[in-house]
Amino acid sequence: MVNQKRAEAKAKEEAAAKEAEDEAAAKLGACAKGYTHRKKMREEKESQGKGATRLQANFRGRKERVDPMAESNVRKARAANDPSLQAERYMRDHKLMQLFELMGESLVRSKPDNPRAFLVSLLQTLKDAPDPTSPLNFFDGDDVDTLYNMYDASKMGLTPPQAREALRAMGLENVKVPNHVDRIDKSAFMNLVGSA
Repeated sequence: MVNQKRAEAKAKEEAAAKEAEDEAAAKLGACAKGYTHRKKMREEKESQGKGATRLQANFRGRKERVDPMAESNVRKARAANDPSLQAERYMRDHKLMQLFELMGESLVRSKPDNPRAFLVSLLQTLKDAPDPTSPLNFFDGDDVDTLYNMYDASKMGLTPPQAREALRAMGLENVKVPNHVDRIDKSAFMNLVGSA
């Protein structure tokens, strides 16, 4: 009888444990299903939001292209008529700031007795130059030679970084300096300047 009661108690415990396990599994399954459902709903909502944004952008873009009173078209028209923007565009298109800088540098370097006459002759010389703002118009061979010697303190030739810096000092930032050589001699440097 005692063994029977123990067996019944053990069976009850196992049944209760099984029931608790089934309940926990059901809850976990519901949580997993809820998570996947919530994730799916969130992805669908994001997808709809992106689609709506794309539609609005297309509509606005079409409206901007067609409607002359659209905000961006009004801004463009205002900018086209703005005197300061027109002046800035004119100066940029004709490279006037670079020209003024180079003329000023030339004045300071030469220090002529009559700066106005010097500038007039300089402008007459630049009138026939293909690119009046090119720094090469303001440097002669002696200047390039002096610059090379200043950077070549070791008298072994310039390293590529030194050559790049010397070209930058002349305003020739866009000239490509070969990196595969250890040293650049004077004739190679003159060729780099000439390539500009």
